[in-house]
Amino acid sequence: MTKKRTILGVLLAIFICAGLPAQGTAPQQTQAQTTERTQATVRELSSLDEIVAYARTHNLPYRQDLWEVDKARNDIEGLLSLDRTSFSFTQDLPIVEASSTDEELKYSTGVTIPVIDQISLFSSINQDSDIISGLNFSPLVHDDANEQNIIAYEKAVIEAEQSALDVRKNALTTALTWMDYSRQLQTQELLVSLKETVYEDEKVRYELGEASLDDVKEALLEWSEAQGDRTFLAQKERTARTDLYSTLQADTSALTVSVLSLAALRQAVDELGSDIDITQAEPDTTAQVLLAELYARSLEEERKNTWLFEPVLNAGLSVMQSADQDLQVGATVSVSFGLEDFNLEERDELAIDIGLAREQHQQTLEQSTLEYEEQLLTLEASQATREIRNIELEQMELLKEEAEFLFDQGDMSELELDDARITYEQAENSLFSALVEEYTALLKLLYY
Repeated sequence: MTKKRTILGVLLAIFICAGLPAQGTAPQQTQAQTTERTQATVRELSSLDEIVAYARTHNLPYRQDLWEVDKARNDIEGLLSLDRTSFSFTQDLPIVEASSTDEELKYSTGVTIPVIDQISLFSSINQDSDIISGLNFSPLVHDDANEQNIIAYEKAVIEAEQSALDVRKNALTTALTWMDYSRQLQTQELLVSLKETVYEDEKVRYELGEASLDDVKEALLEWSEAQGDRTFLAQKERTARTDLYSTLQADTSALTVSVLSLAALRQAVDELGSDIDITQAEPDTTAQVLLAELYARSLEEERKNTWLFEPVLNAGLSVMQSADQDLQVGATVSVSFGLEDFNLEERDELAIDIGLAREQHQQTLEQSTLEYEEQLLTLEASQATREIRNIELEQMELLKEEAEFLFDQGDMSELELDDARITYEQAENSLFSALVEEYTALLKLLYY
């Protein structure tokens, strides 16, 4: 009986102990579910186009520039001014003394329809059903508001296009810079591991009398140098990563960016190079040059609209039809001017401003030309570097294949094979860096 109770006690203890972890896993399951939900909301950008699209979607200044384009487009008016039609209602409220009799309230309602800047139509009706209609004509009225609105719209479009190019260049430049350092750091990690293994191997060989103390010191020095380079690259990679996420306006927990393969970057460079026709690029098409030209145009329109003498001339024709069908036709003409209507000084000042604006435009064009020539030289240098890195990679590939063959034949150690593979990977990284430089140079040529 005692034995049975002992067995039952053991089984009960096992059951209780088995149940305790089940209760303790509830928070773990909740944490796992939270992690799964978090991972589900993380967005991955795996191509350059996706990076650009994300950057433009989340870049506030770019979205503001697009909104400015819409507002400037809405400000442009057509030849007719019918949208400025106005309605009015007036009523006289006389002060009536207590001893006086009630008087009929007087009121009128009307509409004014501007057809163009110089001509408007009007019509009104009063409490007696008298209808007054007519036309106002101001032949000397002039305004450059619509021309200035057109220039403002062109300026907004240019700034939006410039902003789009800036967002694309900044996003891709920071992304490729981070990818470059990320690849180098990954390779350096392998090199540090290899140098550590070599150092440990040299220590064993030294203890066995197969290596000298200098061999051990040299292996230690190489390992130490590899660690120093890894620390440097890790710092560069972290800085580049911070710059990337700052440019994308993204949280590291909500977005991941994949590192491009060498083949994918080579294809991207070739595609961008085929899209850019260097022979058709012109320095006078940059945003800075176009904006300087628009500023000069704006001043010229303003001076064109500023007459030497600006009197006010108004003419009107009205027809009144009373409630008993009587017609009355009237006409008015008025001319007025003052000393402020003489604009000689304003025109002279605008002429000077136009001259300075044209000079600024020419200087901006010359600066753009110099920068364009410099960008061409940068592109040529990057393309030459790419060719050299291609040749080096081909040579390293041959050496790697030879090392793999010798290893299969038993004539090369595994450490020597790993060293050949890392050297090949370093050559790949060098070509990747050269492609980044070429792609960046091509991006800058998009401004022309």
